[in-house]
Amino acid sequence: MRTLQMMFWRFLPPFVADPKTFKRSTINAKGETLLHGDFWKDSFLHRRCLVPIDSFVEWHAKGKNKLPWLFGMADDNIFALGGIWRHWRSPDGKSQMDTFAIVTTDSNELVLDKTGHDRMPVIIKQQDYQRWLEPGDEQRPPIDLIRPFDSEKMKAWRVDQRINSVKNNGPELCEPKEDEGQMGMFDD
Repeated sequence: MRTLQMMFWRFLPPFVADPKTFKRSTINAKGETLLHGDFWKDSFLHRRCLVPIDSFVEWHAKGKNKLPWLFGMADDNIFALGGIWRHWRSPDGKSQMDTFAIVTTDSNELVLDKTGHDRMPVIIKQQDYQRWLEPGDEQRPPIDLIRPFDSEKMKAWRVDQRINSVKNNGPELCEPKEDEGQMGMFDD
């Protein structure tokens, strides 16, 4: 049975005593390392999730300047990112929460062209949702679903730099934007 559930976006392994003192960045998990070592492996094999979204942001950086780009589906439909999750409980048992990380892969041509990034989130095709979610055979996990998404089915647009702060909220942050005078310095 599928459920929609809020989770904390930062994967916390069981050995973490206090999330505030845990310094490792665990919002993303590299797809090619999921089966290496014990950090991600158990969750990849047993606790995969889908993260429904309508777009994601990546930054194009040259020097000190950073420009945000939003990426979505060309048909404007929502889509799902591949994730892994784990239930975390504090050693004293007073705090607990479900935590997750987004699985990443190599960038497709669109993300690479707009941002220069060599990574992007894994986008799971709708026909593969069930396969991603079901535990399946541990000897044959859905590692083949960890791949760049087809660029031709996506679109990208520049947005306001204010999108980077949680203090800012509103639909205008996702509207297309061009900064005259700045765009020239990002042209190749």
